[in-house]
Amino acid sequence: MNFRVLQNEFHKTINVASRFVSTRSQLPILENIVLKAEKTRLTIKATNLEMFLVTSIGAKVNEEGEIAVRAKILGELIANLEGEALDVVVKKEKVKLSSEGFEASIMGMNTADFPELSKKESDGVEIGFEDLKKVLGKVMFSVSRDDTRPVLTGVLFSFMKDELVIAASDGFRLSKNSIKLKGLVSEEKKMIIPRGVLSEFVRMEKGENESVKLGLNQKDKQVVFEFSGIVLGSRVIEGEYPDFGKIIPEKTNVKIVVGKEDLLRAVKTASVFARDSGNVVRFEIKEGEIVVVSESAKSGVQKGRVAAKIEGDVSEMSISFNFRFIEEFLGVVDRDSVVMELTDSNSPGIFRVQGNDDFFHLIMPVRVQS
Repeated sequence: MNFRVLQNEFHKTINVASRFVSTRSQLPILENIVLKAEKTRLTIKATNLEMFLVTSIGAKVNEEGEIAVRAKILGELIANLEGEALDVVVKKEKVKLSSEGFEASIMGMNTADFPELSKKESDGVEIGFEDLKKVLGKVMFSVSRDDTRPVLTGVLFSFMKDELVIAASDGFRLSKNSIKLKGLVSEEKKMIIPRGVLSEFVRMEKGENESVKLGLNQKDKQVVFEFSGIVLGSRVIEGEYPDFGKIIPEKTNVKIVVGKEDLLRAVKTASVFARDSGNVVRFEIKEGEIVVVSESAKSGVQKGRVAAKIEGDVSEMSISFNFRFIEEFLGVVDRDSVVMELTDSNSPGIFRVQGNDDFFHLIMPVRVQS
């Protein structure tokens, strides 16, 4: 195998592919990425058996072939090269790299043991690339980090006619958002996609007007994203996602419209004392304002007042939340105002973005002793 590539483009692609290799596997081949030179392209493959990446860059191919190379060594070798072009020549399993003022030889591996990577089914759906990234950014912070409930460590994708509903929960809060599909789905279906592969998708950089095709390989139980010549895949999480509709209050008694920045500032101030008392802050709903209270047995008490537009009966209305959940919700809000809908001190609080009916967030209250 013999090919030439642009050094900067090659380095950038290897960096991305390196995030998909395994560093702790008992299979040495999984520490490698596969380089395959064919026609005018160099294809790069990597997997850790949980997720995989297949991408390609332009190359001047003098001799076709493929080889597996340790990702860590290759990435570190080419990181600081100054030459514009990089020549790669493979003889047997020795890989020779050369550019202006640089030359190195590293050992490669035969690709026979490299896992076969799945392909998406033909009935995939098409979604706007940036639209999907934006929607994911508003729900992924609610994904659970607790591996004892595997289904909650992923994001639920529900395909319904011309709409995709995305939801995430850790058992204490729920984020839900929706996005229009570019066409109709042949049948309604659901899948739970792991947080890891979605985090990698969000990190990808592509054009604003591009689309991503999302398909499910039923046989291998894998989901595949395809966009701009990149194939990104992962195993789906098996299991039944909890029916979150059962915890959403059918009606609420109080509706509050408040400035995002004002509320965020009050919550951050309250967190100074709340960190000493289980991260708990108390919202006392008054006429025309929210009083944000935090207490610490060691440090003291603080109260911050935030002006708000309030509808409903607010007599004796008080509810406590984990301040981090409030902060993280406000951190993804891209409008000036948020809407809070409350029932009582023991029922979940509903949070929305004013002017955006697609985004829904629910936080369970913290029950505190009087």
